[in-house]
Amino acid sequence: MKVIISERLEEPIKYEGLKELESELERESSDLKVKIINVQAEVDGWVSLEYEGEDSEIFTETLRRRYGFAPAQTPRISLGETYKGFIKDSGRAGENICIDIGIIHPKRKYCFYPASRLRAQLADGSPEPVKSILEMFCLQEGLPLRIRVERVEGSGRICVALTDRQEETLKRWRVTPPDRIIVIGAVPSRISEAIGEARLEWDIINVVRLSLTASVLECRLGRRVEDIVSRLRPRLPKSTLKTLVSTRGFEQETGSL
Repeated sequence: MKVIISERLEEPIKYEGLKELESELERESSDLKVKIINVQAEVDGWVSLEYEGEDSEIFTETLRRRYGFAPAQTPRISLGETYKGFIKDSGRAGENICIDIGIIHPKRKYCFYPASRLRAQLADGSPEPVKSILEMFCLQEGLPLRIRVERVEGSGRICVALTDRQEETLKRWRVTPPDRIIVIGAVPSRISEAIGEARLEWDIINVVRLSLTASVLECRLGRRVEDIVSRLRPRLPKSTLKTLVSTRGFEQETGSL
């Protein structure tokens, strides 16, 4: 059996990411009669997994719960369905946000998160510039999001929006302590090592995994998030770190450090 899981590995951390994933899969399959034949990063870093064995169906369900599956083919897309996607282009080519959910066949296809829906969901419908909203919520390239398919246009263009739960999560991060650091481009074990090397175990109270290469670090109240980032950055040189400082309005912006 071959599947494409909802994980992407960018070139700089492809080798490290595959090693991390193989270790996780070994633990997940340790009590099952299943043989993992091949794990690799295919088109644009989407991870494919091939396996066989008596417990293949059980293992498939385990993969579905932990990682999710990419739709891979356009015909599999259904209105109202939810998927995990990764921001591909955060508004550089216009106001619509490009999101990659792993459609590979018959050709690569991306989804679009329209600016009108972005404003409706995250800015109460105000005419706030898209760039400002993206910065406020740290919506950067490589960030995984749970999205819902809202319509497929006659041209084949797929329009999506955040799921209700994803919208609520982003808003909660924005207004509710603690302050957070979003790390893109580092596997969980490397983040743990960096926290230990920087002696930040007391300052970072929780690490929330978003994907194999994206996590949110929750900081202890009263700690200056900028100081924490300055100690982490040299230990995560291939990663992007952004701060999300809790606030009650749009007045205070966040940005890359």
